[in-house]
Amino acid sequence: MILAIDWDASNNRLDITFATDSELTRLRSAIVISLFTDARVPDAEVPDGEQNRGWWGDYDQTQSMGSRLWLLARAKITADTINAARDYVRDATQWLVDAGRLLAITVTVERLDRERLAYQLDCQLPSGTWEKIVMEQSYDV
Repeated sequence: MILAIDWDASNNRLDITFATDSELTRLRSAIVISLFTDARVPDAEVPDGEQNRGWWGDYDQTQSMGSRLWLLARAKITADTINAARDYVRDATQWLVDAGRLLAITVTVERLDRERLAYQLDCQLPSGTWEKIVMEQSYDV
């Protein structure tokens, strides 16, 4: 058993859990951290009334840790929001392919209801097999 980072969709927060030490557990933890930690963005992208998030050491927004999903926290779930979420998820997880941890990753975002989106990540492992990881997130509409 190892400590793993997991996503608690019912409370919209990260959680530490005990899990079996496996390639899939490590992959899931990496994806959770990539999606649900906030990346810094250029000041022009910060919504009015918000402060820029993310790690202050990310002075170069081209390599910021985390995702820009936080920019959508108060957005109505429209086709544009779904497309932005898909792009943000893809951008946040591309490092897994660039680092050779995955051969490919395909992202699908689906609206579940008025306040929730589901992110499906189809991940091709170095062995060539595919694993599907699905996560949900609620939005303050």
